[in-house]
Amino acid sequence: GVELADIPGTGPRGRVTLRDVELVAAAAGGPADPASNGHDGDREAPAAAPATPPGETLEPLSVMRRAVARRMTQSQLIPQFSLERDVDAAWLLGEKDRLKAASRGAAGGPAIGLNDLLLQAMAEMVLRHPALAASYVEGGDGEAPRLRRRDGVDVGLAVATPRGLLVPVVRGMHERPLAEVAAERARLVGLARSGRLAREEMGGAALTLSSLASFGVDRFRAMVNPGESCILAVGRVVDRAVPRGRGIDVVPSLSLTLTVDHRVADGAEAAAALAELAALLEGRMTWRP
Repeated sequence: GVELADIPGTGPRGRVTLRDVELVAAAAGGPADPASNGHDGDREAPAAAPATPPGETLEPLSVMRRAVARRMTQSQLIPQFSLERDVDAAWLLGEKDRLKAASRGAAGGPAIGLNDLLLQAMAEMVLRHPALAASYVEGGDGEAPRLRRRDGVDVGLAVATPRGLLVPVVRGMHERPLAEVAAERARLVGLARSGRLAREEMGGAALTLSSLASFGVDRFRAMVNPGESCILAVGRVVDRAVPRGRGIDVVPSLSLTLTVDHRVADGAEAAAALAELAALLEGRMTWRP
């Protein structure tokens, strides 16, 4: 059976379409209706499940884990491709330190961190490359497939929690100043980790940021979330040798891996967007104060 509450809808306004149900049912290994093969009374009884070998146990999945499993299965069905690029992070790290020190002097809100800068730069990238602001919408009820385009830019942030992976969304990233981005990011992460994140604080993003830098990961590829155009995977900052003139400089480097729904954008469009993001992070970004 397929639980509708756990299926991310790709129809208008997030509606779950018949195609969404069929995709999840197919990925689960067969039709949702056990009688859909056309036989009703002459089928052989299914074989009994093999006994669990000694030393093994079968542990039921939590509701959260089942939801993540279904969502990732649906993600795997999206035709997607990935592009990688390393950026010189010297300017970005300097900006982070400068802005972090300035934000500490402000009353109240949290200090500005690297993820806040990445979120704002990603929003700027999408504003300059609107193809990545769209999401693919399956046709249903006789409708042809379409692209959903948004006026603003909402960016998701993948958050590891004790219950599993959650993706809260920072709304209105196209107009939020950095201090507001930091405050909203801190609020959403806190709610996610405490299990108090509301349904309306998830979903509807154009793209998502996923960082494993705190786990010491250099680079990785993330899967596009259903209903989004792309996801940016960011690793930790590492020192990299770069030839300059007749010598070699060692610079702090940050790996970016952009994975894109091929139904929304082609390789050239995505490559141009990633090049734009790299340029922003290497010194062309003007932060919204």
